[in-house]
Amino acid sequence: MCGNYWMSWKKDRDLDMKCIICGSGKFSIVSDGVRDSVNHKVARCNSCFLVQLSPVPSLKEEKYFYDKDKQAGSLHKVFDIDGIKKNAKADTTRRADLVAGLVDKKSSIADIGSGYGFFINEMRRRGFNATGLEGSEERVSISRDLTPAKVIHLNLYSDYSDIGVFDCLVLFQVLEHMREPVKILKTLKKHLKPGAKLVIEVPNFNDHMLKTNKAYRNFYWQKAHVSYFNSCVLAKVLRKAGFQKYTIQFEQRYGIENFMHWVVEKKPQIRHPSFSSHSYEWLEEFYKRHLRSCGRSDTLIAVTSR
Repeated sequence: MCGNYWMSWKKDRDLDMKCIICGSGKFSIVSDGVRDSVNHKVARCNSCFLVQLSPVPSLKEEKYFYDKDKQAGSLHKVFDIDGIKKNAKADTTRRADLVAGLVDKKSSIADIGSGYGFFINEMRRRGFNATGLEGSEERVSISRDLTPAKVIHLNLYSDYSDIGVFDCLVLFQVLEHMREPVKILKTLKKHLKPGAKLVIEVPNFNDHMLKTNKAYRNFYWQKAHVSYFNSCVLAKVLRKAGFQKYTIQFEQRYGIENFMHWVVEKKPQIRHPSFSSHSYEWLEEFYKRHLRSCGRSDTLIAVTSR
């Protein structure tokens, strides 16, 4: 489960960059392009095996990208917040169920990279004290219209000096966007109360679809993702950040209908992503259970504490 089981590497290459985890300058090329940029490649560090974007964006480039919500713009030709919220419902419910099982309702929860506020709004609806911390000005503005929960506009690379400490911090599909994942986790650790929980969800680079579907593989690489983790690399990042005790579990977000859509249509379901099939629940459960059990699911979830 730790190796990148599907990939045949291209020849080693010296790139004008360093690994953002171990500092090595030796890489193997994974992909000569990404779906939304002709100026970026994807490479694997030959020392620690992190897969990362090349070149890594500067802080200025990253701030502009997220302030203007460029990632959403690359997917949605017509911005429809109601449609985005509907499509996110399965993830929102699953994440809320997970966190509700880890903390009690007296706990303070902060969602780092809270996006449009769907998760914090759901936690508030359930009676929890949840705050959103979001780096995109546009997403902060939208989320404040969608939820009465507190949303703070914050540079996610700041020192977080004004946010206080929390009983639980969550990063859902956020760490892969960060140009310095170890540094950000070290910073966040200071804002966890003793014994507090940290929950991290990232895409799994050992996703079975990367091996089985060329169209999916070509779509997978994107400028917004600086890092691509498997379970072993995520564990290394946690340990380097000072988290020695943790669990990493495999989760499958997308369902069998999504898989078959890629097989037949060879393109993503942008407007109506398929997270589950209610018509074939037995097949759906078998598909997801199998991928979780063999570590080839599309998502990793790490839970640790201070």
